[in-house]
Amino acid sequence: MKFFKLENKDDVRHVIVLGNNNSGKKSFLLFYKDGEYAADRNIPPFNNISYRMVNGLAHPTFISFDLNNPNDNLIPSLVYKHKKVDAVLILVDLSSSTAKADLAFYTKFAKIHYKDVNALLVGTKADKQHQENDITDLIVTSAKTGTGFAEFHDQLLDSLSLKHTPSADLKTSSKN
Repeated sequence: MKFFKLENKDDVRHVIVLGNNNSGKKSFLLFYKDGEYAADRNIPPFNNISYRMVNGLAHPTFISFDLNNPNDNLIPSLVYKHKKVDAVLILVDLSSSTAKADLAFYTKFAKIHYKDVNALLVGTKADKQHQENDITDLIVTSAKTGTGFAEFHDQLLDSLSLKHTPSADLKTSSKN
């Protein structure tokens, strides 16, 4: 097992991931991290995934994604120990009939509880998108086809104020 030493705590960026249970949070993050569609694999339950960024950065930086649904543990005013949050990622299932309502709910939740934090709006499951879910201001992605991840990568690093190389270096292989 290899351990990485961080130069300081600023080398870790924390991203809260919001979205309903069927929004594809795990498949989305596993595709972003590994560049492979994860639906064919048996995905064990997890609440956190870290991704090590090294390309074009002055020193290694880790992005820690916390997957949760809105509950008391996510509301900063209700927890004993406040956790630093650098960005909020809102995932919306574009194949769902409730996509617009889900987006409104999670956007409002983020504005109330994470006022000073950048929020990224991402539509998932673009390969199954319903016509009525043509929502502007979303980064449209599909873990199945690999579309939209280069744009997401660039916007995520910009929102985290990380200088980076273009998304051409991002793993974007897909398994159909």
